[in-house]
Amino acid sequence: MKTVKFYSAVDASKVSEPTNLISIGSAGDWWAVGCEHKDLLRVEFDDVEGFVGSNGFDVFTHVMAGKIQEFAKKHAEEDILVHCQAGMSRSAAVAKWISEKHGHELDLSPPCLGTDRHYNRHVYGTLRMKDADNMSAYYAELELADRLRMA
Repeated sequence: MKTVKFYSAVDASKVSEPTNLISIGSAGDWWAVGCEHKDLLRVEFDDVEGFVGSNGFDVFTHVMAGKIQEFAKKHAEEDILVHCQAGMSRSAAVAKWISEKHGHELDLSPPCLGTDRHYNRHVYGTLRMKDADNMSAYYAELELADRLRMA
């Protein structure tokens, strides 16, 4: 059975068996890969719940969602490990989406936190919207981002 797991950056850096890894972080943060992985996707965005009140943070976008979706589709029949700094919000959202979209078993065993209830709703929702190819939602998000830049 193919699985998807989500770990903290520290726990992911200790993984010694090559896997397909999605590494999530903020620009300029510390991250390390413990071994040579089969495939690696690095995506940088902050752990915020959307554009409103983001105050200069890097917010998860449809472009980033597309990269994650392509990676997940490419490895739909293989195990995937996702990590972020704390291993409980951004990575949980991505892992939750992968398990639902591609049928991976969501492995919550240690060193995983043991629950996905703290997942980032914006990240998960953006992945679902992008997956549905909901263009009106996509353009509404772009319009909101433009208005916030002008404010």
